[in-house]
Amino acid sequence: MAEVLMPIPAPGQTEAEARDEAYLRILAQRPNLSTDATRLFDLADVTCRGFVTGGTGEDVAADLLDRGLSGADASFVAALATYAYCPLFFEDVVYL
Repeated sequence: MAEVLMPIPAPGQTEAEARDEAYLRILAQRPNLSTDATRLFDLADVTCRGFVTGGTGEDVAADLLDRGLSGADASFVAALATYAYCPLFFEDVVYL
């Protein structure tokens, strides 16, 4: 998963764009997840906001489950989203 945190941008591409592209590409490999980028970025936002506002890993998982993800997909999305977008909370997800 190291490519998500420090992807190499293509010519003319920002680091943020490269990170977003890697996030979507990795999630696309999960057959049960939507391929709708807006929804996938929303899930990342829900994950990071949950931690930033003081929520626990269990709180974040519950929010993702409420949005229709299975337990395995919720854990995967939470791990990938924190790794890519709010790495200070990655350790909180590892133990879900």
